[in-house]
Amino acid sequence: MKKRGSRLNKNIERKSKRNIILSFLGIILILTFLIKIGIPLLATLSFQTGSLFGNKNIDSLKNSDDFVSTPILNPLPEATNSARVEISGSSLPGYKVQLYINGELIDEETAGDGDFSFRRNLSEGENIIKLKATHNKKGSEFTDPTVINITYYIDIPI
Repeated sequence: MKKRGSRLNKNIERKSKRNIILSFLGIILILTFLIKIGIPLLATLSFQTGSLFGNKNIDSLKNSDDFVSTPILNPLPEATNSARVEISGSSLPGYKVQLYINGELIDEETAGDGDFSFRRNLSEGENIIKLKATHNKKGSEFTDPTVINITYYIDIPI
């Protein structure tokens, strides 16, 4: 003969299942609310709070001529069998970009639209290329501390 649970046990079991299902649905509902509404709301509030109490000096720095940013150099080959190489990149529009090869100022060009390009002959051996930007008699730092070495070989590199 099969033993049946009492009515009380069945009621408790039914309520427990219902509580588990409702808890699971509640968790899903809360997570959905947090993702759909909570995160965008938090981002909006943080931006508004930042604009109310933010540092006003940042805006004055953007319009300031006190800082001259370093030009960005496009990738160059590590070795080439051509004596002529194109050195290009970008800077802020109107900034004068200076090209240094082996520590010597070789050329300068005004980046009218922000882009610049130099075509230069390299000497045989190692050539250390650096760039610097100037604007209103103020200069930037040289390009990255990682010096770009271009080794020019008369023969094809192996």
